[in-house]
Amino acid sequence: MGVMDESRVGQVESIVFRREHGAIKYLALKRNAAKGGFWQPLTGGIHSGEDIRVALVRELGEELGLIEGQYK
Repeated sequence: MGVMDESRVGQVESIVFRREHGAIKYLALKRNAAKGGFWQPLTGGIHSGEDIRVALVRELGEELGLIEGQYK
């Protein structure tokens, strides 16, 4: 287990999905083997001073390269 980031005050988790041709597709991310190698939804830390929405938007950018306002 890694060192605890003291600026982290919580955890955010989001189910990312899109509708495509009448079907719903969900995003699952696979952790690397050193961190368990399991599949999970988008997750990340909430830093001190962030609210949940700000943390989620930041994580979408960090993990997926999405920029707020460029997706629906």
